Amino acid sequence: RLGYGMSDRMLIVTPLFHMSGLAQVYRSARFGSTLYVEPKFDVVRTLELIETARITHISLVAVMLQRLLDAGLSRHQLRLLLVGGGPVPRPLLEEAERRQLPVAQTYGMTETCSQVATLLPSEALAHIGSSGQSIAPTQLRINADGEIEVNGPTVTPGYYRQPEADAWTPDGYWQTGDLGTIKDGYLYVHDRRSDLIISGGENIYPAEIESVLLRCPGIQDVGVVGRPDPTWGAIPVAFTVGTFDFDEAIQLLHDHLASYKHPKAWIAVDKLPRNANGKLMLHRLKEADHDSSR
Repeated sequence: RLGYGMSDRMLIVTPLFHMSGLAQVYRSARFGSTLYVEPKFDVVRTLELIETARITHISLVAVMLQRLLDAGLSRHQLRLLLVGGGPVPRPLLEEAERRQLPVAQTYGMTETCSQVATLLPSEALAHIGSSGQSIAPTQLRINADGEIEVNGPTVTPGYYRQPEADAWTPDGYWQTGDLGTIKDGYLYVHDRRSDLIISGGENIYPAEIESVLLRCPGIQDVGVVGRPDPTWGAIPVAFTVGTFDFDEAIQLLHDHLASYKHPKAWIAVDKLPRNANGKLMLHRLKEADHDSSR
């Protein structure tokens, strides 16, 4: 589906103990392509290799793509930037499009052995924000609770010596714990079920708020979590990195989101907690919010 071949030059900057890194090893071995493995993600080193080693394929998470764009990433010989690990903010996709960078947004997890859906660069403008169509023979569906379920030969048979943690439906679909929708066959991933904020009976997806706030000049990074509230059940709280015009951020929220989705509290931090693969650790933010609001 992604058009890998022997002439490709692939770069790994994500950890090999995560599926995003390990999957590239398998692809390179399968197709006989050249593989560069970096011990960690370093913006300057990555940009250097993309140019001097004529890298054609790289797998990233959204925050890595953001840092590369901020540092001046251009296309060179790149034929595919695979971006996964969670919903990709729309401003990132739009900036990549302006620079003619071939971004493929993807959805998958360790339990599904990497990708189960991928949006090809040629489809990016027509279905912006989507993770694409399912990769045959994998099948995707959305259950009554809005949760993504997956069936196919790459899905795990279960957790080792933890049968109580298995998430199978009676008809053989794996319950991912992710919330999404399918429109015209294209998957749109909204958020983790555990990260969903229910405020006054309304569903609020943190990724949706984060995507809008990242449009604000000066906001370098942002994370949104729910704070328990006696009136509404929960309210959104924004953790921001960088110096920005608060009124401009509020105006962006008014322009793009309903008022109940606006953060009710703002906390400035030097950096956000992210794991080795660049994923935002929202549970750490929830702990920090609990400490700051006591």
